[in-house]
This record gives sequence, structure tokens and C-alpha cells, in this order.
Amino acid sequence: MLTDSPYEMFIERVYASYEHPANTKNIGQVFFTKLNKERPAIASRIKDTMFDPRKSDFLHPKIVDTVRLQWEEEDNLSSD
Repeated sequence: MLTDSPYEMFIERVYASYEHPANTKNIGQVFFTKLNKERPAIASRIKDTMFDPRKSDFLHPKIVDTVRLQWEEEDNLSSD
């Protein structure tokens, strides 16, 4: 049985927080806040760049892909 990757589980947590009735933030803010908590180095690298989703009402695929690649790179470095 295949399991979700750590990044896919992160995305699930983002959407669960975004869909929570008490949430008042846009999806980009939720994504960035969770990323900053779980992977602060990645959040720091994308902050204030074209990949910063904080003001976005949707997650552009380029942002998601960029963060996923950096996430996987961090995972690969930590398992070496």
C-alpha cells in the first residue's frame, strides 16, 4: 500500500486548516504560515519572491512545485 509523501501530507494539513470554519486567511497565507512552521528554511527562501503565496487566493502550480522540490531536497539531504 502506498503512503502519502511528507509533502502531500503537508498539503493536506494546509487544506484542512484553510477549510476550518474558524479560518479567516486566504489559502496562500495558510500555506505560507504552515510552511514557515514546518520548514522555515524554505519559507525564508521564497518570502518576498515571486513564489511567495501570502497574498494569493489560490496556490499557483509553480509555487506548489517549487516548494515541493525544495522540500524533497531537504528530505534527501537529511537522509544521507
